[in-house]
Amino acid sequence: MYLENIDVPCQENIIATKKYYASRGIFGVCVTVNDHGNAYSLAHNKEFDWGYKGVLPGNLARCILADYAGEEVADTYYRDFEENFIACMPRRGFVIPGDAIREWLEDKAREA
Repeated sequence: MYLENIDVPCQENIIATKKYYASRGIFGVCVTVNDHGNAYSLAHNKEFDWGYKGVLPGNLARCILADYAGEEVADTYYRDFEENFIACMPRRGFVIPGDAIREWLEDKAREA
């Protein structure tokens, strides 16, 4: 499988359970990860946005991929992930299941 081939230090059944939640509020955007019932903020030092292509959506795409599959994968695919996922998300917010990211990464590996 693709994730194992790049030596991601997570087991498939663990990372597939992650879900990424993004929402907008009066204090800005909030992006959290739910991993087996444990929720945490994706990053405190980055500004994020979605619903278009640009620097802030690129930050979000890179952070999600880095959290899910590691820095190497994020560096390689974050621009494609931004275009295929982040830029297409509704402005009010979204949820991305880890399974969707895994399937997308597997498709990218087959394209290579």
